[in-house]
Amino acid sequence: MESYIGGITPGRFYENQIPYIGYNMPHFFSYSHAEVVANIDFRWQIAPKDYISFTVAGFSTLAGNIDAEQAASFRLNTLTDYAFAIQYGHKSFIGPILFNVHWSRYNQPSPWGVYLSAGFDF
Repeated sequence: MESYIGGITPGRFYENQIPYIGYNMPHFFSYSHAEVVANIDFRWQIAPKDYISFTVAGFSTLAGNIDAEQAASFRLNTLTDYAFAIQYGHKSFIGPILFNVHWSRYNQPSPWGVYLSAGFDF
């Protein structure tokens, strides 16, 4: 089965897309049949309609038979990654407006990225 990881909404671009704050867009990977993504979010309400969040995220594959040649053919050359993000959110009449700045050691071409979304996710 193909697996994709990235973005902030599950299944936005691909049916089996796993959200991961460290990547703006989903990236294909097929290391194993079991993946884990964990997020810890700290959120503060700074005004009646404004929020700031800090996220720590981790990603790992649990099992799989991976040889060096197969691992080298994928963008990710390890089985684990971690990411950090700070996000500003505002409740508006069109839905939430979110802006985040995030860091992940495997984000390309720079480890830093930004993400902006407006409105409800359907």
